[in-house]
Amino acid sequence: MTQGFRADAAETAALTLPDLRADQRIFDALDWEHDERRRDAEVRRRRNTVVQRVRRALGNDCANLTYAYLKGKSWREIGIPRSTFFHRLKKVKIFLKA
Repeated sequence: MTQGFRADAAETAALTLPDLRADQRIFDALDWEHDERRRDAEVRRRRNTVVQRVRRALGNDCANLTYAYLKGKSWREIGIPRSTFFHRLKKVKIFLKA
């Protein structure tokens, strides 16, 4: 398909000109990746802190439920009855609000 002289010349020029910001874009991408890892580490640290607080106050059952819940698991995925899940979750939420 013919695009016309101007479009064809602009595309050719864009492909042959050096990219003056290439190194800056690479550094920005590396910084973003570093920030992503730092944020993930912070989320893991906070999640573990909450789970340890719940473990000390309410025991292992509630701590295991808290960990699974913070990882996005449902009561079916955890493998406990629905009523037990919501009962323990309510205990944990009341404890964390206090």
